[in-house]
This record gives sequence, C-alpha cells and structure tokens, in this order.
Amino acid sequence: MKRGFLDGGARHLEGLKHCVGELGIDASWEVISYEPTPESYAIAQQERGALPFAVDLRNAALWREAGAIQLWTEAEDVTGYGNTVMMAPGRSVDGRDMRPTHLVVADDVSAVLGEFARLGCTEIHVKLDIEGAEFEVLPRLLASPYAPLVRTVRIEWHERFFVAELEAYQRRRQELTEALGRRSIQVIDHW
Repeated sequence: MKRGFLDGGARHLEGLKHCVGELGIDASWEVISYEPTPESYAIAQQERGALPFAVDLRNAALWREAGAIQLWTEAEDVTGYGNTVMMAPGRSVDGRDMRPTHLVVADDVSAVLGEFARLGCTEIHVKLDIEGAEFEVLPRLLASPYAPLVRTVRIEWHERFFVAELEAYQRRRQELTEALGRRSIQVIDHW
C-alpha cells in the first residue's frame, strides 16, 4: 500500500513535521506541499532539506479549480502569515482591515488527488490550513472521483474570519464535517 500526504497551507512545513510522527510519514510516502506566499515558501524550501524524505513543494495555492487567485492580508501585516483567499475588497477579518497582496497560481485539489492516484497511492491523508479557503476546497475534494482514496483531513477551520456571516460559516463547517464523515473520511481538528 502506497500512501500520500497533501499539505495545503504548508507555511514553514510545521504541519507536515507534526504529522510525520502521527502518521509515520517516511521515504515510502508521496508528499506534496502547497505554500502560496513567497516569504513562507522561501523558508519552507530551506526546511524541507532537513526532512528524511522528498517533498514536492509548490509555490501555489490549493483551490477548487486551476487558475489564479488573489491573496489578501492584514493591512499592516508584512509576514505573509495572515493571508486568505476568500476576501473581497473592503471586507475585514476579525475586525482587521485587509489589503490584496499576491496574485498566485492555484491548483485544483481534485487534479492533485489524481496525481497521487497516478503515482500509485491507494491512501491519501490531507492537511488543510488554508485561511478560509477550506470552504471552497472541501466541496471540490468531496466531488472528486479520487475522494475515496482520502482517509483523513486534518484541518484548521477559519469560520472566525467571516464575522458578518459567522453563523452561516459555522453551519457550513458542520455540513462539510458531516459530508466528509459520510464518505468515511476522518476529520481531525488541526492546531
């Protein structure tokens, strides 16, 4: 059995490192990590050299379709840590003003799952810390013909970003969690 790990929102590979012991990730695994912000991607490139297995690190976002998406961050943030893809001009996150930062390449999550299948993976584990984009990515993952290969989704939920629609996003979180469960995909709250 060949296994794969899809790391959405890799930042500095902290989530991947956390999952190494938890899942037993080693050189027999296929690992693909996504980090769209140039600042964090540069650090992740350095960090991957310390890992005892190969990581296909991509400077792109994981999304519901292939193309490009605009990242947004706090107006005063220069770290790149606060990026989100879900914001529209003039909106705020948790009462913080947001500004556009980077227009980034985006890959379709279903196509990426298909890559794992073509690499011979019969089991895929997913980690998502994608700053609110989980509400767009998870429906596409669920609709993917490769969804039956997904065993777990470790996720940091970001419904708190959508203060004006908080109740709606909390319901959406519950709906997505239940939909994943119906597909026998275990949901693990990450972080």
